[in-house]
Formats: sequence, C-alpha cells, structure tokens
Amino acid sequence: LVERARAWMELGNASSAAADLGRALRVVSREERGIEREGNREALLAATGEVTDRLIVLHADAGRAERALAVSERARVAHAPRAVSGDSRGTYPIQRGRISARTQVLVYRLIDDTVYAWHRAGETVTLRRTLVEGGGDALRDTISRLRTNLERRAGEGAVRPALEWLHSVFVKPVADLVAM
Repeated sequence: LVERARAWMELGNASSAAADLGRALRVVSREERGIEREGNREALLAATGEVTDRLIVLHADAGRAERALAVSERARVAHAPRAVSGDSRGTYPIQRGRISARTQVLVYRLIDDTVYAWHRAGETVTLRRTLVEGGGDALRDTISRLRTNLERRAGEGAVRPALEWLHSVFVKPVADLVAM
C-alpha cells in the first residue's frame, strides 16, 4: 500500500494516494502490536511517514491547508497509544467542529528542511511554511544542544542564540495569527 501510494503521489493523484495511505495507516495501527521485530515496525512506520509527508506537501502546495493538517494529525493519532488518541474512526482532536470557536491551536511538523505550522482558530486553518537554514538536522541539533545547556543551567550567553533562532523558526512566522 505504501509503495502504491508513493506511485500515486508521483502521478499527482492525491485522492488515490490518500486512500492507499489511509489504508496503510490503518494496517499499521491494527498490526502494530503484532509486529514482533522492532526493526520491521520501524521500517513500516518510516515508510508510512515518508508517504504521509509527501501527501502533506501535495495538499499544501495545492492550497489545501486543512487537508494537509488532517493528514498530519491522522498520522500522528494513528501512531499514538489508544489511551491518548481515543478514537479509531479517523478523527483527530483538533478537526473542524471538535474545538470551541474561541480556541486557537498551533501544530508543527518538520518535513525535510521546512517547518509546517498550522494555526486553527474556529473554522479557519492557516498554513505557514518556514525554510530551516541548515535543514532538519540543524534544527534537531540546535534543540538537543539547547536542552543540554538548559539542563546544565548554562548562562544566558550560551542559550540566547539558540532561543532566538528557534523563535525565528517557530514563533515569528505565526505571531500575527495568534491573538494574545
């Protein structure tokens, strides 16, 4: 299913790719406990994650921010423990009609070298994309070093550059959307 979804993506057929991806995610959810070897589970999740990312990009590029968010959230919830995700019918916690009109939600996802940031306020979903200088590895490394510096109670000089850079990646692109 994952390979077929990948093929549909290459052909630009988002609806067929989404259908196969949805089936693949359901298989992963259903079979996750039955997959004995950890390496097999990780390989299946990695392949599914790659197709999920491509599908998100396809929807985002087509201006379908809410569909891109739905794909991201359904994939996240599909891999969450049932006690966390709660619902196995393809819903996710922040979809239309499940949060109050006054609630605002930010959801982030790193795909390749780009941070996707969705802002949901009531029925409106806005997507902002930020290209990460140095790519995803630089972002992960910065977060890891910052965490270590904070745990070691490093001084302001050691943490400020990382905090400012992370602010430029995560906060600044959506600051105008978030009502304080």
